[in-house]
Amino acid sequence: MITPDTLITAELLAGLTACPFCGAGKSDESTRWKSFECYTTVCVCYKANVRIAMLCERRQTLTLRARVKELEKDCKQLQEVAQKADEEICQTLGKALGYPWFKDDPKNFPESTEADGVCVGDHCGATLALEMVDRMSELETKIKRLTEAGDRLSNPFAVGENDIKAWIKAKEGV
Repeated sequence: MITPDTLITAELLAGLTACPFCGAGKSDESTRWKSFECYTTVCVCYKANVRIAMLCERRQTLTLRARVKELEKDCKQLQEVAQKADEEICQTLGKALGYPWFKDDPKNFPESTEADGVCVGDHCGATLALEMVDRMSELETKIKRLTEAGDRLSNPFAVGENDIKAWIKAKEGV
């Protein structure tokens, strides 16, 4: 077996009748080199410290095709993992945001159970996360209003009618 590090001698070259990598037939030759149909050229090396780079295009093409198939398979697996993770994120955020359960609509989703989760429509994890951020912001604002109104109500001697009205408004989210 010849590798790119193999020292090519005249004897070795004389014995080659096909590409040592892919088996392609000979296309041209001299006493110092041979070319093959796959465009591989094998040359005699007269200096021991010189390496001749050889490339078999047919073998490279087959190797690249195999690698592309492996990468396509890996890509498909990664897409499946990402889709599954996004679905889990959607279900978690959808439940927290109060989206309707499939099981609660037997007319449109007969035989659905709690395991089927909630219906988030066309949402993905990112859009539900944005909705969750908005909801959290609203709740933080409401908590702040209630806290401020509650602080005024905490002193029973300073509570007036306006403070009670402010608490009611804060509680209602006005």
